[in-house]
Amino acid sequence: MAVLDANSPYTLQHQLKKEFYEKIASKEWLPGQLIPSEKELCDEYGVSRITVREALRELVQANYLVRKQGKGTFVAAPTVEYTLSSVFSLSKELEAKGLESKFTIVDFAKEKPGNFYQGAFRIPAEERVVCITRVRTINGEAYAYEESVVPERYLMGASAEDIDQFGLYPTMKKCSELFPEYADESVESVICPDKVAAAMGIRNKSAVFRVKRYTFAREKCVEYCKSYVYGQRYNFHHTIRQR
Repeated sequence: MAVLDANSPYTLQHQLKKEFYEKIASKEWLPGQLIPSEKELCDEYGVSRITVREALRELVQANYLVRKQGKGTFVAAPTVEYTLSSVFSLSKELEAKGLESKFTIVDFAKEKPGNFYQGAFRIPAEERVVCITRVRTINGEAYAYEESVVPERYLMGASAEDIDQFGLYPTMKKCSELFPEYADESVESVICPDKVAAAMGIRNKSAVFRVKRYTFAREKCVEYCKSYVYGQRYNFHHTIRQR
């Protein structure tokens, strides 16, 4: 335990926040771990409860800690950085960082396309589309709710079990020999729809990113995906270069 210096030019609150941050950075306090109570921290560091509370509050605001009503304060799960020019291998990128990524299918249906999908995919009204709704988790924490729509011709014969076991794009490649080559995305901040918040286990009316993506292979649009991404668990990174 570091000894706080009452004669330091830095306040006890600042020193305490730094001490807590170092515990998180060094993995002494692990992601998802319940940290000691305010009283226990007061006793350990010999400071007032308000000093502890304010140091914790700043780390909560910075998304290093998470307060859970009636349970206490926990170390936040690491946020995921998504580069807008990234490739279609986010799961592998996460695994390389030691994070476990998992999709759970919550709905799988085949429907007639409305005007929007007929235009996006350039398919006739009688051809069906496959609608797949999934929740993505990282280390057990839900961070994205995805609604993917794919023309049935690119997933002919595929089942929800195939997509659950192998993934959407590998299944598409197996069924049609098509694999995504590029995508156009738009991102905006919105209030999370209630059904999405319930599926992700976050508070109603939370602010989320809504990502709309058109995915292409061989100059054909093969998927339209609308995702809701929880900002406290996910960061966007966009590099802009002068041509």
